[in-house]
Amino acid sequence: MEPNLRIDYYGVDKTIDWWTLGVLLYEMLAGLPPFYDGLSFLPLLRSALPHFPCLSSEVTDKMYKKILHNPLIFGDEISSLARSILTGLLNRDPSQRLGFNGAEEIKRHPFFAQHIDFERLLQKKIQPPFKPSVSSPVDVSNFDTVFTAEEPTDSVVEGGQLSQTVQAQFAGS
Repeated sequence: MEPNLRIDYYGVDKTIDWWTLGVLLYEMLAGLPPFYDGLSFLPLLRSALPHFPCLSSEVTDKMYKKILHNPLIFGDEISSLARSILTGLLNRDPSQRLGFNGAEEIKRHPFFAQHIDFERLLQKKIQPPFKPSVSSPVDVSNFDTVFTAEEPTDSVVEGGQLSQTVQAQFAGS
């Protein structure tokens, strides 16, 4: 959860997306989410997994406090470039967050700029380093069955439509 959304609610803007990108990158690189509290979270995760999502308010309160107050912690496996982009994306002050001035700011960061040619990427001229084997467009064999066997809930809202104001938020700019 982005810290200002929880405590101040300045409104929703793209800086929340950059916070989320930081959380995703951190988890991909470290194997755990930032501000993770393994000691209090692990027993809950073991008992809750069959009924996921199910988080106690005590655990989520600890996590929120860490998001608001604790420094980011990096393991030795996280490179200095990765630390730099993660620190920028996970800056608690949205006006100081990497990406506040637009996506180009993130694309120019050495973490991406040294490894991705965005022009070739947009032209779909970059071969992915890993391409999963699938038998059809709806093949889910690469996903753990704990997710594919789960009964979907709240997937369809009968007669539910977003207001024009809310729908406009998804139009992009």
